[in-house]
Amino acid sequence: MLFNKIKLLATLLLTLSIGFCTSPSGAIGSGKLLEEKLGVEFCKEIYDELDLYYPHGLTEPYVIEVDLIFESLSHIDAQDFEFDLSFLMFSIWEDPRFTELLKKKGVYTENGGSWLCDWAPQDVWTETKKIFDPVLQFQNTITTRNFHESRADWIEVFTDGTIQARLRDTLTFDINFDLRRFPFDTQSMQIVLSTVFDTNRIILKPHENMDKYKNYDLWQLKSELGFAGFDLKIPEWTITDLHYYTHHIIRNNDNISELIVEIQVKRNYIFYFMKIILPVLFMFFICWSVLWIHPAEVQTSTNIAIVGFLSLITYNFMLVEDLPKVSYITIIDVFIFITYFYIGMSVLCCSFLHHSYLHRRELTSNLVKYFRIYGLLSYIFILLVSLWYFW
Repeated sequence: MLFNKIKLLATLLLTLSIGFCTSPSGAIGSGKLLEEKLGVEFCKEIYDELDLYYPHGLTEPYVIEVDLIFESLSHIDAQDFEFDLSFLMFSIWEDPRFTELLKKKGVYTENGGSWLCDWAPQDVWTETKKIFDPVLQFQNTITTRNFHESRADWIEVFTDGTIQARLRDTLTFDINFDLRRFPFDTQSMQIVLSTVFDTNRIILKPHENMDKYKNYDLWQLKSELGFAGFDLKIPEWTITDLHYYTHHIIRNNDNISELIVEIQVKRNYIFYFMKIILPVLFMFFICWSVLWIHPAEVQTSTNIAIVGFLSLITYNFMLVEDLPKVSYITIIDVFIFITYFYIGMSVLCCSFLHHSYLHRRELTSNLVKYFRIYGLLSYIFILLVSLWYFW
């Protein structure tokens, strides 16, 4: 009997310790609650006593601290120049009206507040408009959302007068790809967050939590920071860096604060190397090998070269869907074009050597050696120069 009681107590202590260690870490809160339960009526009472959503006589702008957590980066489309991002965003600011009101109610705390109340955004931003709405918007998203329903999932107030708006969503963003080095390219994907208010009313600032994300490998965030659902491993890409900064822009003669987060990704080129570059090189060497056939066998050599040339054309058409459709030349375009040219030259060389064999046979052996060696070296040299130029 005593043993069962000790076992039950140990199990209870273990459960409590695990719950404490794995409590979710939001942008502000640690999930800390007030010791005294005030109830729904108290939240309704303090909300009814608030005045207009933007306090009169405010001399300093609201500083909106943003904590942007990436949960899934699932799709990067080089054909349509866009990527999909699932994220969790906390927007945090201090409201002096709540501070004064909570002091009057005797529930104000300093040095970190406890959760007090929460409301639906449509109740406090759309209908009564008593809580300030920073109107945060992603500037480079192409996803259409209802304006009143896409800015937050809920809004919370803490006992230190801090307001926190939380939004979890999946959006599609556009990206300016630079594909000149394709498939050895590195891209920078931006998430641009701004507001409709000028800097006299709102200044955006990254929350201190965002510094943690730069110090961790992005694929380790799930285990290290305790967020469920993290999966930033993207097929075809490797995330190499994450950084952010704030700046001000002029929009409609207003000075607007923006927070920009950049994700650096590097393409995994092994797929293109194995599926495009190696097969094309193999076709080239097969076609160039016809120069080792005796010049008298011109029909055999030209047939092999022409079949290789047509095979390369067919293979290129099959790969069109995997190649980006851009108006400028990429490394892979130069590689295929140079290979086309040299495979065509192998046909011409065979014809020229056959003509030389029939009319000036004494020069043919030297020409064959010249075409074999120097032609192959020139192909490799031009490829390396092209790679160096685009790099």
